[in-house]
Amino acid sequence: MIAVFSTWQPIYAGRGIATFPIGDSKKPSIRGWQRVGLKASADLAAKFKDADALGYITGYRSNVTILDIDTTDERVTEDAIRRHGQPAIITRTASGKRHLHYRYNGERHRIRPFQGLPIDVLGDHGYALAAPSRVAAGIYEIPTVT
Repeated sequence: MIAVFSTWQPIYAGRGIATFPIGDSKKPSIRGWQRVGLKASADLAAKFKDADALGYITGYRSNVTILDIDTTDERVTEDAIRRHGQPAIITRTASGKRHLHYRYNGERHRIRPFQGLPIDVLGDHGYALAAPSRVAAGIYEIPTVT
């Protein structure tokens, strides 16, 4: 099986996104992940050749903001898209929930900012797991649209 981090790090770096290895508990495998730039990310890919998950900083560092939908209820995802617009990418998390990826526009990292909705905003100073990360619960993936 191909290691995810060392294979996908250069692909994300080619899009200007510095990544870092993620461990089994869905937490960064390194200290100082908040300061990882593109060169350090490439060095980490050589060091963590067997890492099966990768993450990146959300917000101004990656130019990505994510609406983290914390339910498998598709109606919540559909409503979020109606409210916030069509995301550039939709990722299915290992637990079958959704990450809606948008271009960063100054958003902060906020937990449950929309009353009554199971949605977090992953903006400045947050991090997200990137597809195609493999964790104990499953795989992060970009579903195909039919």
